[in-house]
Amino acid sequence: MQLLPDRLRKNHFDYTIVHRGNRSFVYRQDVYPNLAYYEVFRKKIEKERVMFGKTVPEHERFPSDESFGDWAWSYREYKDAMKKFNEIENEPIKSES
Repeated sequence: MQLLPDRLRKNHFDYTIVHRGNRSFVYRQDVYPNLAYYEVFRKKIEKERVMFGKTVPEHERFPSDESFGDWAWSYREYKDAMKKFNEIENEPIKSES
């Protein structure tokens, strides 16, 4: 499985991983030299699939803009991002019935 990179560029922004948990991530989004946001999102795995005749391997998914408010959140303050990260990491495990 392909893991999310430590650094990436998306929508003209640079992102750097801050925390990788068992269930979630925190990435710092650099907006301006002195302005950053923290994006917290649940770990999502995309299964291997074929697109346009090419195999795309199983991989961790970075959220799209539409994911925010559902399984991704953006925070201005690091402490708020860490609160959400810890909340996700410490959620009770759901049992399959």
